[in-house]
Amino acid sequence: MPAAPAAPVSPICERQFDLPDEAATVAFGERFAAALRSAGTAGQRIDGGLHVHLLGDLGAGKTTLVRATLHALGHRGRVRSPTYTLVEPYRIDDVGCVDQPDDKREDRPGDESLGKQHSMPNGNSRTPHEKQQDHSPGKHGDMSTGRRGYDVYHFDLYRFADPAEWADAGFREYFNEGALCLVEWPEKAGMLIGVPDLSLSLDLAGEGRVLTARAYSARGKDYLDRC
Repeated sequence: MPAAPAAPVSPICERQFDLPDEAATVAFGERFAAALRSAGTAGQRIDGGLHVHLLGDLGAGKTTLVRATLHALGHRGRVRSPTYTLVEPYRIDDVGCVDQPDDKREDRPGDESLGKQHSMPNGNSRTPHEKQQDHSPGKHGDMSTGRRGYDVYHFDLYRFADPAEWADAGFREYFNEGALCLVEWPEKAGMLIGVPDLSLSLDLAGEGRVLTARAYSARGKDYLDRC
């Protein structure tokens, strides 16, 4: 992924989408998933990875958008908000998501702020400063099936108090392995997180939302053009 810029970078492409209700947000997530597939990512690694920032206030619909995208890509289980875990991993292959969380219940609409806190072996809860060791790239165990596919990592950095926590958590390695990285609250990592391929910003507009999509790379523009 590109290194952190020395100055703000201008997008090479920008589009706006009116999302009058939650169903429209879900529909956009499904279109984004279709764009990933139509660009040739289904059943393959995303060569070089794809780095997507999700921007918007609490309750804007960021997790709803991620959930719709993952389900449209084939994930059949629950999509947990990583508010407390910081990152949730998924595996997508030519059939669908082969990583099935233990809890297969569908998330309730509007539970974007909810997270599932994992416990350490000593019974203590993990903190935002501690990397999820069992979620590390290349350490997925039963997520590996030998079928061609790629990893998806869903981040939520809301609990970061300082950008240095991004470096301390060791998350950069996730962005260097050809994965789809979806990051909520990327601004909490400051400029350390680098320039995304795409940013998707959700702003309130009456009862609905306006989604502003900006591409910062040719790869990001290719996906945006397909949405």
